Amino acid sequence: MSILSKLWDKVFLPEWSFKYNCYETAHTWTPHCSTASWEIGSSAFAEGLKMYSALNTLQFILNRKYTQDALLKAIGNILNSSTFLGVNGFLMFSLFCGIRRASGKFYYSLVAFLPSFIAAYVAIFIERPHRRSALALYLINIASECLYRVAIKRKLFKPIPKGEIMLFTTSMSVLMYLYRIRGLGNDPISLLIKGLIGREESKSGLIRAANTKVAVSAKSNGPNNKKPPLKSNQSFLLSLLSKSHPSCPHQTYSSCFTYFTHGLIKSSGLTWSILTLISSFKNPSRLMKDPSILLKAVRNGKNLRFAGFLGLFVATFRLVNCILRASCGGSADWHAALAGSLAGLTMALSPNSTIATYVTWKCIENLYCLHYSNGLLPDPVHIIPIIYATSVSIIFYCGVLSPDTVRPSYVKFMDSVTKQRIHQFNRNVLSIFRTGAEKGYEDYIPNLDPRHCSRAFLETNYLWMLPVN
Repeated sequence: MSILSKLWDKVFLPEWSFKYNCYETAHTWTPHCSTASWEIGSSAFAEGLKMYSALNTLQFILNRKYTQDALLKAIGNILNSSTFLGVNGFLMFSLFCGIRRASGKFYYSLVAFLPSFIAAYVAIFIERPHRRSALALYLINIASECLYRVAIKRKLFKPIPKGEIMLFTTSMSVLMYLYRIRGLGNDPISLLIKGLIGREESKSGLIRAANTKVAVSAKSNGPNNKKPPLKSNQSFLLSLLSKSHPSCPHQTYSSCFTYFTHGLIKSSGLTWSILTLISSFKNPSRLMKDPSILLKAVRNGKNLRFAGFLGLFVATFRLVNCILRASCGGSADWHAALAGSLAGLTMALSPNSTIATYVTWKCIENLYCLHYSNGLLPDPVHIIPIIYATSVSIIFYCGVLSPDTVRPSYVKFMDSVTKQRIHQFNRNVLSIFRTGAEKGYEDYIPNLDPRHCSRAFLETNYLWMLPVN
């Protein structure tokens, strides 16, 4: 044993390792490490071209700037993001093989985690700066789900019933408060929240509405223009149904009732329509053969519940704000927090842990930015690459050793990026660590060439490699 291998054994537990090589455990489709790394990197780059071409083309169309400079910028963005994805995959497998060769063993403590962290940390600097935070937020959401499922799997604690609803409710309360006092960013999630809730409920929207009403009031309250007093017997509820409170920002709606009803119908109807179209046309050839698929998509209970959840969320948020404005005689920042909390309870109609986790991390991101702007925390620019790299390493680590803890949609993404090569890991060998690495892959046995296998592997696994007659 080399001095380096002895050093590795002192740092990492030798009983949680084996001496099999990369070909026997990871890149079972080729015995050559360089070939495996190149194939992973090139397939990731090719998949990136397809994915980012669609996204940037859509953005190019929506921006409506059909100039040569805009076109060249879109092409540059496509190549930049695709290169980032390709380099990430290439470095990940190169370091995976390099670390195994340097250590002389396949260590449980090192497998996937360290190489994926280093590769991701290097690759993220290729991506455009404004895209890094969005990537980090998206991946930390998935990574936290992985860690939660690992903890549940190892019985570190029991899952909390309706925990995603509690998480969503708390996060929306804080996020809506932040939306009221400082606004949100221009990332896709912030734009979606602004689109659902309406810009009227932001601080700038309330100030703009107040200034407009002051100007109108000054103009209309002349010596001969006295405002008729409200009837003393007019109920509070009737006032919401018939008119808008003076402090309400929804100037284009005739009453508070119209305001929150419009939010309910628009949000639920648009969401239901989009989900129905996606469900119907995700397989066009099948739809042509069986048109009844469209009817099934229309009646899909899951889509209806989710559309109802979003519609009720928007309507509840608007209704609570209107009631609080009318009750308190004006608008206050805490109204948004209470409205967000009550609106968050509507997730009970369609519980979704993915949305709850994402909103939570979005809330944490906004809180960090708030404290950074107040000089209490360091610049997030230096932390984002570390968050991204750590998240990638957690996901890849779980994907290799505990695949049932990774979100299925992300497993599909990893399969598409690597052209199913993640499926070709020798999970029968990895099962020795008892982490469930073989779950879902029990039937896969790699067709290995004994000429490239190590002596340790042949002595313990030669029998199952023999072809069955």
